[in-house]
Amino acid sequence: MIASPEKKIAMAGFKEAFRTIALSSLLGGFAALAAPLATAGADRPERDFQALLKKKDSDESERRAAFKALVKSGVSPSKDLKREIELAWTAALRNLAKTATPRAIAQEAQGMVPTLVAAGVRMQGIVAADQAAKQDIDRELALVTEATRNLHEKLLRNGDYRDARVRLFEIGGYAAWAGVIREFTEPLGITVADLAFMQNFVAAKDQGIFEFNNLMAFRVDAAEAECMARTNLHRIRLGLRPAEIDLRLVAAARKHSEEMSRLGYFSHDSPTPHLRTPWMRAARDGVAATAENIAQTEHPREAFEMWVYSAGHHRNMIDAGQASMGIGASAGMWTQLFGAVSIRARHRTIDALAYVPLRYEAGSDVDKLFQLSAWCVSQKLTSQAEDELERVLALKPDHGQARALLAKIRP
Repeated sequence: MIASPEKKIAMAGFKEAFRTIALSSLLGGFAALAAPLATAGADRPERDFQALLKKKDSDESERRAAFKALVKSGVSPSKDLKREIELAWTAALRNLAKTATPRAIAQEAQGMVPTLVAAGVRMQGIVAADQAAKQDIDRELALVTEATRNLHEKLLRNGDYRDARVRLFEIGGYAAWAGVIREFTEPLGITVADLAFMQNFVAAKDQGIFEFNNLMAFRVDAAEAECMARTNLHRIRLGLRPAEIDLRLVAAARKHSEEMSRLGYFSHDSPTPHLRTPWMRAARDGVAATAENIAQTEHPREAFEMWVYSAGHHRNMIDAGQASMGIGASAGMWTQLFGAVSIRARHRTIDALAYVPLRYEAGSDVDKLFQLSAWCVSQKLTSQAEDELERVLALKPDHGQARALLAKIRP
Protein backbone atom coordinates (compact mmCIF):
# COMPACT_ATOMS: atom_id res chain seq x y z
CA MET A 1 0.00 0.00 0.00
CA ILE A 2 1.15 3.53 -0.74
CA ALA A 3 0.81 5.75 2.27
CA SER A 4 1.77 9.19 0.98
CA PRO A 5 -1.06 11.59 -0.01
CA GLU A 6 -1.02 12.95 -3.54
CA LYS A 7 0.02 16.41 -2.45
CA LYS A 8 3.01 18.03 -0.82
CA ILE A 9 3.36 17.23 2.83
CA ALA A 10 2.90 20.24 5.07
CA MET A 11 4.71 20.13 8.39
CA ALA A 12 4.47 22.63 11.20
CA GLY A 13 7.44 23.07 13.48
CA PHE A 14 10.82 21.45 13.06
CA LYS A 15 12.28 24.56 11.47
CA GLU A 16 15.81 23.84 12.63
CA ALA A 17 18.35 23.93 9.80
CA PHE A 18 20.80 21.05 9.79
CA ARG A 19 24.19 22.03 8.51
CA THR A 20 26.05 19.60 6.26
CA ILE A 21 29.74 19.93 6.98
CA ALA A 22 31.89 20.30 3.87
CA LEU A 23 35.03 18.23 3.88
CA SER A 24 37.28 21.28 4.14
CA SER A 25 35.38 22.48 7.18
CA LEU A 26 35.17 19.03 8.73
CA LEU A 27 38.90 18.68 8.55
CA GLY A 28 39.52 22.05 10.12
CA GLY A 29 40.39 24.27 7.18
CA PHE A 30 43.53 22.36 6.35
CA ALA A 31 44.65 24.48 3.46
CA ALA A 32 44.69 27.66 5.52
CA LEU A 33 46.45 26.12 8.50
CA ALA A 34 48.94 23.82 6.84
CA ALA A 35 52.62 24.28 7.70
CA PRO A 36 55.16 24.83 4.90
CA LEU A 37 56.16 21.61 3.15
CA ALA A 38 59.62 20.15 3.10
CA THR A 39 61.29 19.77 -0.28
CA ALA A 40 62.04 16.08 0.07
CA GLY A 41 59.83 15.10 -2.87
CA ALA A 42 56.20 15.24 -3.90
CA ASP A 43 55.38 11.95 -2.16
CA ARG A 44 56.81 12.99 1.21
CA PRO A 45 53.49 14.29 2.67
CA GLU A 46 51.78 11.02 1.75
CA ARG A 47 54.55 8.92 3.31
CA ASP A 48 54.48 10.97 6.49
CA PHE A 49 50.70 10.73 6.82
CA GLN A 50 50.61 7.02 6.00
CA ALA A 51 53.30 6.30 8.58
CA LEU A 52 51.33 8.11 11.28
CA LEU A 53 48.14 6.31 10.25
CA LYS A 54 49.89 2.94 10.68
CA LYS A 55 51.54 3.89 13.95
CA LYS A 56 49.42 2.62 16.84
CA ASP A 57 50.44 5.30 19.33
CA SER A 58 50.41 8.30 16.98
CA ASP A 59 48.67 11.41 18.27
CA GLU A 60 45.50 12.69 16.60
CA SER A 61 46.92 16.20 16.29
CA GLU A 62 49.99 14.78 14.53
CA ARG A 63 47.82 12.85 12.09
CA ARG A 64 45.66 15.87 11.34
CA ALA A 65 48.68 18.10 10.79
CA ALA A 66 50.20 15.53 8.43
CA PHE A 67 46.91 15.25 6.59
CA LYS A 68 46.68 19.02 6.19
CA ALA A 69 50.10 18.97 4.57
CA LEU A 70 48.99 16.12 2.30
CA VAL A 71 45.85 17.98 1.21
CA LYS A 72 47.86 21.15 0.57
CA SER A 73 50.32 19.24 -1.59
CA GLY A 74 47.51 18.47 -4.04
CA VAL A 75 48.67 14.87 -4.47
CA SER A 76 45.97 12.29 -5.19
CA PRO A 77 45.99 9.31 -2.81
CA SER A 78 47.94 6.29 -4.01
CA LYS A 79 46.47 2.78 -3.98
CA ASP A 80 48.56 1.96 -0.92
CA LEU A 81 47.29 4.97 0.98
CA LYS A 82 43.70 4.25 -0.01
CA ARG A 83 44.11 0.73 1.28
CA GLU A 84 45.56 1.99 4.56
CA ILE A 85 42.70 4.45 5.01
CA GLU A 86 40.18 1.73 4.17
CA LEU A 87 41.66 -0.49 6.87
CA ALA A 88 41.58 2.37 9.36
CA TRP A 89 37.96 3.17 8.47
CA THR A 90 36.83 -0.44 8.88
CA ALA A 91 38.66 -0.63 12.19
CA ALA A 92 37.05 2.63 13.37
CA LEU A 93 33.55 1.30 12.63
CA ARG A 94 34.22 -2.01 14.37
CA ASN A 95 35.79 -0.33 17.37
CA LEU A 96 32.78 1.95 17.68
CA ALA A 97 30.45 -1.06 17.64
CA LYS A 98 32.59 -2.87 20.22
CA THR A 99 32.92 0.01 22.66
CA ALA A 100 29.22 0.87 22.29
CA THR A 101 28.12 -2.58 23.43
CA PRO A 102 29.93 -3.49 26.69
CA ARG A 103 28.40 -6.48 28.44
CA ALA A 104 26.85 -4.54 31.32
CA ILE A 105 25.19 -2.03 29.00
CA ALA A 106 23.95 -4.76 26.67
CA GLN A 107 22.43 -6.77 29.50
CA GLU A 108 20.63 -3.75 30.91
CA ALA A 109 19.40 -2.80 27.44
CA GLN A 110 17.97 -6.26 26.77
CA GLY A 111 15.99 -5.97 29.98
CA MET A 112 14.38 -2.82 28.58
CA VAL A 113 13.33 -4.36 25.25
CA PRO A 114 9.80 -5.29 26.43
CA THR A 115 9.23 -1.60 27.25
CA LEU A 116 10.22 -0.62 23.71
CA VAL A 117 8.10 -3.35 22.17
CA ALA A 118 5.07 -2.19 24.17
CA ALA A 119 5.65 1.38 22.96
CA GLY A 120 5.84 0.05 19.42
CA VAL A 121 2.51 -1.73 19.76
CA ARG A 122 0.92 1.46 21.08
CA MET A 123 2.43 3.45 18.22
CA GLN A 124 1.01 0.97 15.73
CA GLY A 125 -2.40 1.64 17.22
CA ILE A 126 -1.92 5.41 17.10
CA VAL A 127 -1.03 5.48 13.39
CA ALA A 128 -3.60 2.85 12.40
CA ALA A 129 -6.00 5.68 11.61
CA ASP A 130 -5.10 8.12 8.84
CA GLN A 131 -5.56 11.08 11.19
CA ALA A 132 -3.07 10.37 13.98
CA ALA A 133 -2.76 13.04 16.67
CA LYS A 134 0.68 14.62 16.86
CA GLN A 135 0.56 14.75 20.66
CA ASP A 136 -0.06 10.99 20.82
CA ILE A 137 2.95 10.31 18.59
CA ASP A 138 5.08 12.70 20.64
CA ARG A 139 4.01 11.01 23.89
CA GLU A 140 5.27 7.61 22.75
CA LEU A 141 8.46 9.08 21.31
CA ALA A 142 9.15 10.82 24.62
CA LEU A 143 8.59 7.58 26.54
CA VAL A 144 11.08 5.56 24.49
CA THR A 145 13.60 8.42 24.53
CA GLU A 146 13.37 8.64 28.30
CA ALA A 147 13.63 4.86 28.63
CA THR A 148 17.00 4.80 26.84
CA ARG A 149 18.43 8.17 27.91
CA ASN A 150 20.01 7.12 31.21
CA LEU A 151 21.69 4.12 29.63
CA HIS A 152 23.04 6.26 26.80
CA GLU A 153 24.40 8.81 29.26
CA LYS A 154 26.09 6.01 31.17
CA LEU A 155 27.77 4.85 27.96
CA LEU A 156 28.85 8.40 27.12
CA ARG A 157 30.81 8.45 30.38
CA ASN A 158 32.84 5.54 29.05
CA GLY A 159 36.17 6.91 27.79
CA ASP A 160 36.68 4.12 25.25
CA TYR A 161 33.34 4.85 23.61
CA ARG A 162 33.99 8.60 23.54
CA ASP A 163 37.40 7.99 21.96
CA ALA A 164 35.82 5.68 19.39
CA ARG A 165 33.35 8.38 18.38
CA VAL A 166 36.15 10.92 17.94
CA ARG A 167 38.13 8.40 15.90
CA LEU A 168 35.14 7.74 13.65
CA PHE A 169 34.83 11.43 12.79
CA GLU A 170 38.55 11.76 12.17
CA ILE A 171 38.91 8.72 9.92
CA GLY A 172 35.60 9.46 8.20
CA GLY A 173 37.06 12.72 6.90
CA TYR A 174 40.13 10.94 5.55
CA ALA A 175 38.02 8.19 3.98
CA ALA A 176 35.77 10.66 2.16
CA TRP A 177 38.79 12.56 0.84
CA ALA A 178 40.40 9.37 -0.45
CA GLY A 179 37.19 8.08 -2.05
CA VAL A 180 37.07 5.07 0.27
CA ILE A 181 33.53 6.16 1.17
CA ARG A 182 31.29 8.47 -0.81
CA GLU A 183 30.69 11.21 1.76
CA PHE A 184 31.00 11.91 5.48
CA THR A 185 29.08 14.61 7.31
CA GLU A 186 28.60 15.52 10.94
CA PRO A 187 24.88 14.54 11.06
CA LEU A 188 25.66 11.18 9.45
CA GLY A 189 28.45 10.51 11.94
CA ILE A 190 26.14 11.27 14.85
CA THR A 191 23.41 8.93 13.60
CA VAL A 192 25.94 6.13 12.99
CA ALA A 193 27.24 6.55 16.56
CA ASP A 194 23.68 6.55 17.90
CA LEU A 195 22.93 3.37 15.96
CA ALA A 196 25.98 1.72 17.51
CA PHE A 197 24.45 2.37 20.94
CA MET A 198 21.00 1.14 19.85
CA GLN A 199 22.61 -2.12 18.77
CA ASN A 200 22.33 -3.07 22.46
CA PHE A 201 18.54 -3.34 22.08
CA VAL A 202 18.56 -5.66 19.05
CA ALA A 203 18.35 -9.47 19.13
CA ALA A 204 21.57 -11.43 18.63
CA LYS A 205 20.34 -12.90 15.34
CA ASP A 206 20.02 -9.42 13.86
CA GLN A 207 23.34 -7.96 15.00
CA GLY A 208 24.97 -8.53 11.62
CA ILE A 209 22.60 -6.01 10.03
CA PHE A 210 24.60 -3.13 11.52
CA GLU A 211 27.91 -4.04 9.88
CA PHE A 212 26.12 -4.85 6.62
CA ASN A 213 24.35 -1.48 6.63
CA ASN A 214 27.60 0.36 7.29
CA LEU A 215 29.04 -1.34 4.22
CA MET A 216 26.09 -0.22 2.09
CA ALA A 217 25.32 3.21 3.56
CA PHE A 218 28.67 4.78 2.77
CA ARG A 219 28.26 4.00 -0.92
CA VAL A 220 25.47 6.58 -1.29
CA ASP A 221 25.12 10.29 -0.53
CA ALA A 222 25.49 11.22 3.13
CA ALA A 223 22.02 12.79 3.34
CA GLU A 224 20.39 9.60 2.06
CA ALA A 225 22.46 7.47 4.44
CA GLU A 226 21.53 9.75 7.34
CA CYS A 227 17.81 9.48 6.57
CA MET A 228 18.05 5.68 6.42
CA ALA A 229 19.92 5.64 9.74
CA ARG A 230 17.23 7.81 11.33
CA THR A 231 14.57 5.40 10.10
CA ASN A 232 16.37 2.46 11.67
CA LEU A 233 16.91 4.33 14.94
CA HIS A 234 13.16 4.88 15.02
CA ARG A 235 12.38 1.24 14.31
CA ILE A 236 14.72 -0.01 17.05
CA ARG A 237 13.27 2.45 19.59
CA LEU A 238 9.89 0.86 18.92
CA GLY A 239 11.16 -2.68 19.44
CA LEU A 240 11.65 -3.57 15.77
CA ARG A 241 14.63 -4.98 13.93
CA PRO A 242 16.54 -2.52 11.71
CA ALA A 243 15.83 -2.73 7.99
CA GLU A 244 18.67 -3.81 5.71
CA ILE A 245 19.85 -1.27 3.15
CA ASP A 246 19.17 -2.67 -0.31
CA LEU A 247 21.01 -0.60 -2.91
CA ARG A 248 18.53 -1.67 -5.57
CA LEU A 249 15.77 0.05 -3.59
CA VAL A 250 18.08 3.05 -3.21
CA ALA A 251 18.53 3.21 -6.99
CA ALA A 252 14.81 2.92 -7.72
CA ALA A 253 14.00 5.53 -5.06
CA ARG A 254 16.63 7.97 -6.32
CA LYS A 255 15.48 7.63 -9.91
CA HIS A 256 11.92 8.50 -8.89
CA SER A 257 13.17 11.54 -6.96
CA GLU A 258 15.23 12.58 -9.97
CA GLU A 259 12.25 12.29 -12.30
CA MET A 260 9.92 14.20 -9.94
CA SER A 261 12.49 16.98 -9.77
CA ARG A 262 13.18 17.00 -13.51
CA LEU A 263 9.54 16.93 -14.61
CA GLY A 264 8.20 19.10 -11.81
CA TYR A 265 5.62 16.80 -10.21
CA PHE A 266 5.09 15.26 -6.76
CA SER A 267 3.29 11.94 -6.83
CA HIS A 268 3.65 8.17 -6.52
CA ASP A 269 2.31 7.92 -10.09
CA SER A 270 4.88 8.74 -12.76
CA PRO A 271 3.76 10.21 -16.09
CA THR A 272 6.24 7.84 -17.77
CA PRO A 273 4.25 4.70 -18.71
CA HIS A 274 6.86 2.08 -17.86
CA LEU A 275 7.60 3.83 -14.53
CA ARG A 276 4.01 4.50 -13.53
CA THR A 277 3.90 2.72 -10.14
CA PRO A 278 6.45 2.14 -7.37
CA TRP A 279 6.29 -1.57 -8.07
CA MET A 280 7.15 -1.07 -11.75
CA ARG A 281 10.03 1.24 -10.86
CA ALA A 282 11.49 -1.17 -8.30
CA ALA A 283 11.17 -4.10 -10.69
CA ARG A 284 13.35 -2.29 -13.25
CA ASP A 285 16.16 -2.39 -10.69
CA GLY A 286 15.56 -6.07 -10.00
CA VAL A 287 13.76 -5.85 -6.67
CA ALA A 288 10.21 -6.04 -5.32
CA ALA A 289 8.90 -3.14 -3.24
CA THR A 290 6.21 -3.32 -0.56
CA ALA A 291 5.65 0.38 0.26
CA GLU A 292 6.72 3.84 -0.82
CA ASN A 293 6.94 7.18 1.00
CA ILE A 294 7.70 10.52 -0.67
CA ALA A 295 8.49 13.95 0.73
CA GLN A 296 9.65 17.36 -0.45
CA THR A 297 12.28 19.17 1.62
CA GLU A 298 15.99 19.97 1.57
CA HIS A 299 16.99 18.17 4.76
CA PRO A 300 17.10 14.45 5.64
CA ARG A 301 15.88 14.99 9.19
CA GLU A 302 12.89 16.97 7.97
CA ALA A 303 12.00 14.24 5.45
CA PHE A 304 12.12 11.66 8.24
CA GLU A 305 10.00 13.79 10.58
CA MET A 306 7.43 14.49 7.86
CA TRP A 307 6.94 10.75 7.54
CA VAL A 308 6.77 10.29 11.33
CA TYR A 309 3.92 12.78 11.62
CA SER A 310 1.95 11.41 8.69
CA ALA A 311 0.09 8.26 9.74
CA GLY A 312 0.31 6.37 6.46
CA HIS A 313 4.02 7.05 6.07
CA HIS A 314 4.59 6.12 9.69
CA ARG A 315 2.78 2.81 9.22
CA ASN A 316 5.14 1.99 6.36
CA MET A 317 8.23 2.80 8.45
CA ILE A 318 7.24 0.68 11.45
CA ASP A 319 5.72 -2.27 9.63
CA ALA A 320 7.37 -5.33 11.16
CA GLY A 321 7.33 -7.03 7.76
CA GLN A 322 9.73 -4.54 6.22
CA ALA A 323 13.04 -6.37 5.88
CA SER A 324 14.84 -3.90 3.61
CA MET A 325 14.87 -0.24 2.71
CA GLY A 326 16.27 2.30 0.28
CA ILE A 327 16.10 6.09 0.21
CA GLY A 328 16.98 8.30 -2.74
CA ALA A 329 16.98 12.10 -2.89
CA SER A 330 17.35 14.64 -5.67
CA ALA A 331 16.94 18.43 -5.62
CA GLY A 332 14.65 18.44 -2.59
CA MET A 333 12.62 15.38 -3.60
CA TRP A 334 12.76 12.30 -1.35
CA THR A 335 11.60 8.76 -2.01
CA GLN A 336 11.68 5.89 0.49
CA LEU A 337 11.06 2.32 -0.64
CA PHE A 338 10.67 -0.80 1.49
CA GLY A 339 10.99 -4.47 0.65
CA ALA A 340 10.03 -7.70 2.39
CA VAL A 341 13.08 -9.81 1.48
CA SER A 342 16.39 -9.97 3.36
CA ILE A 343 19.47 -9.83 1.13
CA ARG A 344 22.26 -9.75 3.72
CA ALA A 345 23.21 -13.41 3.35
CA ARG A 346 23.30 -13.33 -0.46
CA HIS A 347 24.20 -9.76 -1.37
CA ARG A 348 27.50 -10.81 -2.99
CA THR A 349 25.56 -12.77 -5.62
CA ILE A 350 23.37 -9.84 -6.70
CA ASP A 351 25.03 -8.17 -9.69
CA ALA A 352 22.68 -5.17 -9.61
CA LEU A 353 24.14 -4.00 -6.29
CA ALA A 354 27.45 -3.16 -7.97
CA TYR A 355 25.61 -0.86 -10.38
CA VAL A 356 24.49 1.62 -7.71
CA PRO A 357 27.86 2.98 -6.50
CA LEU A 358 29.00 3.18 -10.13
CA ARG A 359 25.92 5.29 -10.86
CA TYR A 360 26.82 7.71 -8.07
CA GLU A 361 30.39 7.89 -9.33
CA ALA A 362 29.26 8.70 -12.87
CA GLY A 363 27.14 11.63 -11.68
CA SER A 364 26.01 13.67 -14.70
CA ASP A 365 29.18 13.17 -16.74
CA VAL A 366 28.02 12.10 -20.21
CA ASP A 367 31.11 10.00 -20.99
CA LYS A 368 30.97 8.20 -17.65
CA LEU A 369 27.25 7.60 -18.01
CA PHE A 370 27.75 6.05 -21.44
CA GLN A 371 30.53 3.83 -20.07
CA LEU A 372 28.19 2.84 -17.23
CA SER A 373 25.44 1.94 -19.69
CA ALA A 374 27.88 -0.23 -21.67
CA TRP A 375 28.92 -1.94 -18.43
CA CYS A 376 25.25 -2.58 -17.60
CA VAL A 377 24.79 -4.22 -21.00
CA SER A 378 27.82 -6.44 -20.36
CA GLN A 379 26.30 -7.48 -17.02
CA LYS A 380 22.87 -8.13 -18.60
CA LEU A 381 21.35 -5.30 -16.56
CA THR A 382 19.21 -4.22 -19.49
CA SER A 383 16.72 -2.00 -17.67
CA GLN A 384 19.53 -0.16 -15.92
CA ALA A 385 21.34 0.27 -19.23
CA GLU A 386 18.19 1.80 -20.75
CA ASP A 387 17.85 4.19 -17.81
CA GLU A 388 21.44 5.41 -18.14
CA LEU A 389 21.26 5.74 -21.92
CA GLU A 390 18.15 7.87 -21.55
CA ARG A 391 20.07 10.08 -19.10
CA VAL A 392 22.89 10.41 -21.67
CA LEU A 393 20.45 11.45 -24.37
CA ALA A 394 18.70 13.90 -22.06
CA LEU A 395 22.05 15.58 -21.47
CA LYS A 396 23.32 15.23 -25.04
CA PRO A 397 20.54 14.49 -27.56
CA ASP A 398 22.97 14.09 -30.46
CA HIS A 399 25.00 11.31 -28.77
CA GLY A 400 25.01 8.85 -31.65
CA GLN A 401 26.58 5.92 -29.81
CA ALA A 402 24.01 6.14 -27.01
CA ARG A 403 21.14 6.28 -29.49
CA ALA A 404 22.50 3.27 -31.38
CA LEU A 405 23.05 1.21 -28.23
CA LEU A 406 19.59 2.05 -26.93
CA ALA A 407 18.01 0.93 -30.20
CA LYS A 408 20.01 -2.29 -30.05
CA ILE A 409 18.94 -3.34 -26.54
CA ARG A 410 15.29 -2.31 -26.74
CA PRO A 411 12.92 -4.93 -28.12
